[in-house]
Amino acid sequence: MKYKITSRFQRISPRKLMAIRHLIKDRKAEELQQSLIHRPEKGSRLIFKLINSALDSAKSKDADIKSLKIKNIIIDVGPKLKRRKIKARGRADVVEKRYCHITLILEDKRKKPDKVKKEKKEIDNKDKSGKVNKSKARI
Repeated sequence: MKYKITSRFQRISPRKLMAIRHLIKDRKAEELQQSLIHRPEKGSRLIFKLINSALDSAKSKDADIKSLKIKNIIIDVGPKLKRRKIKARGRADVVEKRYCHITLILEDKRKKPDKVKKEKKEIDNKDKSGKVNKSKARI
């Protein structure tokens, strides 16, 4: 089963979170909790909080927390706040304060039982004379 949790309008540049993304993908969620807490980046603290929230959400739905792994993490660009910074000779530069949206998808590592495939019924498109009826052949 998949569990999806989103954190929106986080005040960090998406580019800074991309640097941490490769450390997270395809790892166990419990293992990441212990490793992210010791990292110095702001993004690791945000993702740590998001993982905790996702694990609590999965726990409330009676999931086995030890078997959960991070399937994917999506980092999207949010809005930008535009500010001016005064420069020399009467000029001004634009300073963009970037926001981002983080989506975390957890997946249960346990193997699910195989679903039984239903056999498709063959449609007999032949008339009594043995010719294929074109109007019935199109489906």
